[in-house]
Amino acid sequence: MVDRSGKPCSANVSLVSGEGGSLGVGTTGVDGNEFVFSNDLFGHARMMGPLTLQATTEDDRVAVLGGIDAMRPEDIEALVLTVEPGAKLELSLDGVYETLRCRLLHDGVIFEDFTLRKTQPAREGGPAGPRLIQLYSGGGSDMFVRDERALSLRAGDAISVAFVVER
Repeated sequence: MVDRSGKPCSANVSLVSGEGGSLGVGTTGVDGNEFVFSNDLFGHARMMGPLTLQATTEDDRVAVLGGIDAMRPEDIEALVLTVEPGAKLELSLDGVYETLRCRLLHDGVIFEDFTLRKTQPAREGGPAGPRLIQLYSGGGSDMFVRDERALSLRAGDAISVAFVVER
């Protein structure tokens, strides 16, 4: 993990599956390199399909690398990600559903996938630029998008988005 000047930095790392779901998989050391993926993540039912590697720092910088077709930890451990200033979203849910799955996309790449709860707004960081938020039920071929919003975020933005889903 490095910043824009090439200086190593510490970051929290997660893997996001193109089929839905994400797993936080650890934190790099301050040199940006001391990170080992657990072998049991790869080939796991939740981590099938193209993967996205996401890294976030404590000061809200982020890196997203999508389209990774890897089934072994060593396929990913050699990658270098560059973190850049990001943007924040606060997402809330109201309407007929107590929970819906929520996925966040940047330039068509899914970088976050989680459960959004009616009683608990979610605060999510991510890259600046075009962002698509999709609320869905089901999964895989049974996925049904209940609502979605397209946004364009600048570095440093902090935006609240309220969803009211009645169908």
